[in-house]
Amino acid sequence: MYYVGIDYHLEIAVVCITNEHGKEWKLVELPATPEGMDVLINIMKGKKYRVLGEAFTFSIDLHNYLIGRGITSDLVRPTDLVAITKCNKKTDKHDSRTIAWYLRLMDKGEIDLTPSLILRDEQRVFRDLCRLREDVADNLSVISQRMRSHMRINSEYLPVEIFGDRPDLGTKRVQQFVITEFGDDFTLQELLRQQAFYVERGKAIEKELEKCQYDTKAVELLMTIPGIGKLSAMELMSMIVDIKRFPDADSMRSYFGMAPRVRDSGETIHHGRITKQGDPMMRKILERAVSSHMRWCKESKISKMYNSVKTRSAGGVAMMAAANKLLDIIHSVLVNQRPFYS
Repeated sequence: MYYVGIDYHLEIAVVCITNEHGKEWKLVELPATPEGMDVLINIMKGKKYRVLGEAFTFSIDLHNYLIGRGITSDLVRPTDLVAITKCNKKTDKHDSRTIAWYLRLMDKGEIDLTPSLILRDEQRVFRDLCRLREDVADNLSVISQRMRSHMRINSEYLPVEIFGDRPDLGTKRVQQFVITEFGDDFTLQELLRQQAFYVERGKAIEKELEKCQYDTKAVELLMTIPGIGKLSAMELMSMIVDIKRFPDADSMRSYFGMAPRVRDSGETIHHGRITKQGDPMMRKILERAVSSHMRWCKESKISKMYNSVKTRSAGGVAMMAAANKLLDIIHSVLVNQRPFYS
């Protein structure tokens, strides 16, 4: 068995090849193109080997090319390769040697190194659309906050007896009132136009999402959890992809950066802040779902967790504790394939 460590770059790929005993066999520099990977394949012709590289934007296409050619190839997060990220000696050759060293130890079971999930084409399209939809939601939230602030500063009030204490500025009824009553306020009208633009973009993205292939059964199960609507459920599944990837809720928590940092010194174990190593979009979706859940289920386990932690910690800590409780429920619902019952 040969172990191929590749340090991918934008234009070049530095390749180190070691044998099963860890002895370096070849060290070459190739173009970071499919043609360059063909050269590697020709070098390794007739040999049994595996390939490992760091997961970067410009390594994924070459990784997929190797997979398509039937080569066993994996990518790992750069943060998992501690010997590289914390090393003072940063050269391409050194990094490729270290990656090959990691691959050999991983193959022999001497270290636990989890390869990154590289999405298939349809999975990548689905996640990209979900990410675009999340961006639209963020923009609409910012515009809504700016509108409320602007109206308050300029004493432009909505009648409480008609719209209530905190009206939704996105409804046509409110928008028509704002256009009629405050039509001479250019800034407010411009914010309304921006809001209308993002609303239409959101609808267009949602139509594209409906065309995508996704786990409809999983989405339906997640929708049984109060606070999770169809869009949120779809976004969650774009992050999770396959619940079988996570043997338990703790592995899911760790993957998405929601587990606390642990420092173990002697008999003392200190739990710090969450690692935040995973995709921040997952945490954002969960926090939004928690906020929605607590509005409707004030006596649920999630709400009680939030209120309990908030009495002794900051709001952000309480929110993350509640999000972790929601993550436990999500994992249970998907693994057991049963709807949520409060």
